Amino acid sequence: MSITIIRTDFRPPTAAAVAHAKDALTGPGIVILRAAVEREVLRAARQAIVEGLHDNDADGAQDQGIRVGDGRYMVTLKLDPPFDRPELFASPPLHALARATLGVDVIINSLTVVVALPRAQAQRPHVDHRMLFPTDEAASMAAPPYALTAIIPLLDLDLSTGSTEVWPRGPLMATPDLWTSKLPGSTVLPLELGDAAIIDYRVCHGGTANPGAVPRPILYIVYSRPWFRDAENFSEIPPLRVDAQHMANVPAQNRSLFASAAAGHLA
Repeated sequence: MSITIIRTDFRPPTAAAVAHAKDALTGPGIVILRAAVEREVLRAARQAIVEGLHDNDADGAQDQGIRVGDGRYMVTLKLDPPFDRPELFASPPLHALARATLGVDVIINSLTVVVALPRAQAQRPHVDHRMLFPTDEAASMAAPPYALTAIIPLLDLDLSTGSTEVWPRGPLMATPDLWTSKLPGSTVLPLELGDAAIIDYRVCHGGTANPGAVPRPILYIVYSRPWFRDAENFSEIPPLRVDAQHMANVPAQNRSLFASAAAGHLA
């Protein structure tokens, strides 16, 4: 599968680039933005996460989050430094594409990190949420995008770390549990520090194994239309950890991104 790749150099993409990326998201559902988030911010984020893992062990990770696969844990991030920096949660390339695809009233639905510990096995292919219309998959897949996931690695991803495997939108993509075998046509995302892969919330994906000796932390920012709430992934942890003081520290032009937090819609 050929994935649309757009180089942004940390600046707002041109109108033509945004239109190209939006076409990719409403089609196959996948686009890679090269140089989308400042590397210095991501290095600080990685340091904060790794230091909080209590020697990079499973007990430390599980204390803070939930298990989402073999040796793999998801933690909701507090909007404390360095995660409170707009260069991270609203970098110009990410924000421009999210607004163009989901509307000017786009919100951040969740802000998490998934850490694959050394020797973690591959996840099964999955989608992150049930269909919008559970009894009509065709209509669900035909609907315009209502949520996008930004996959932002906190280190260069290569054969020693593993990455994320994705399948383009298409027949049966929404129901991997019904696959009789792993379908062809997947791509392992080729991402470096500073890159972001944006996928439609209905795209099938799965983390590959981490064969290396260091944890693989990947930041996940889910942008959505304001009416959408994730009813699948946050029964045990909240989608956001944002309080009144955090909101006061967010620049005024970015506060609408956290409208669900301001409204108290935190599980």
